[in-house]
Amino acid sequence: MIGFRAPHRKDLLAALAVTVLAVVTLLLEPVGSGADVTRAADAAAVLLTLGMVLPLAWRRRHPVGSLLPAGVCAVVAFHLGYAATVGVLAVWLATGSAAALSSRRTALALMLLGAVAVAGSVALLPGTDVTVLVMLGAATTGLLPAVVGDALRTQRALTHEVREHARRVEELRDADVLRARAEERVEIARDVHDGVGHHLGAITLQAAAAGAIDNGSQPQVTEVLDTIRRLSADALDEIGELLTTLRTGDTSRSPGLTDLDGLYAAVRSAGVPVTHEHRIAVAVPSALQACAFRVVQEALTNVGRHAMPAAARVDIEAVPHHLVITVEDDGRGRPAPPRPARHGLLGMRERVVRLGGELDAGPHARGGWRIQARLPLTA
Repeated sequence: MIGFRAPHRKDLLAALAVTVLAVVTLLLEPVGSGADVTRAADAAAVLLTLGMVLPLAWRRRHPVGSLLPAGVCAVVAFHLGYAATVGVLAVWLATGSAAALSSRRTALALMLLGAVAVAGSVALLPGTDVTVLVMLGAATTGLLPAVVGDALRTQRALTHEVREHARRVEELRDADVLRARAEERVEIARDVHDGVGHHLGAITLQAAAAGAIDNGSQPQVTEVLDTIRRLSADALDEIGELLTTLRTGDTSRSPGLTDLDGLYAAVRSAGVPVTHEHRIAVAVPSALQACAFRVVQEALTNVGRHAMPAAARVDIEAVPHHLVITVEDDGRGRPAPPRPARHGLLGMRERVVRLGGELDAGPHARGGWRIQARLPLTA
């Protein structure tokens, strides 16, 4: 049985080392060194020692199967009067390993077998004063290795159970967090739909009604009203996609770099000339594309709102390890009239920092305002 599966390399090396130590100890230990050592080492003693020690190589492959021949050799060597100190220690180690790597029932059987084997061997030793105390000590010595091995097995099982319990608790906690976030997203989506969506819808209807009243008598007014209606409708569509993302958690609808052309066209139609240059020769992750789109969108919105510019320029370039987004205008950069605090710049910075990037905003040397974001391409 033992030879059917090769031993673990570490166990084999350990068994060989213990074998050398056991044989050397056997040859050096003189007759009479102990009460049970009555015969000098010979070939039989060496073979019995090998039988006690070499099975250690299979202590993990075949815990009980490797113990049985070792135990038999130990009992025979003891009764023949050979010195077997290291060999007996090897048998103890094999017993503990068998108890640790087997079931509780096997461990109990090994305790009983060890106690009977040692107590019986002591009782049969010539000249032994067989008393209750001596037998109790011998039995305790025999069962001790299996007791230690069983304790190790129990500790290992308890440790595994504690870790599994902690893992399950962590999974439940994560599930609760995800559920809470999903509920929060649905609540936000509902509020946005009922509030912002309603107002944008009203703006679209009012712009259409105003265009009908004007009836094309003032082409410039008609063009402005058409732009308002179109932008409001686009905003409603985008909010609809955003609400879908909030409800489902699906980010596949997020805008990307290919959507910037439409954004530029919308800004130009609002009266802000925009030039742009994209120098991107690498694949950009979708999360970075969405972040870049939002940065450009918010920056151009601020240009139209605050800068009173003659023109705006957008540069997006993939440099080594980073995607750099720069939006500049040549306006005066004066503040807008007093109004409630805006969160656009804060939102841009939070988006960029969440992806491990950095954002700078402020006046530039040529006049006007400049916003630059650097996003790591590995985000």
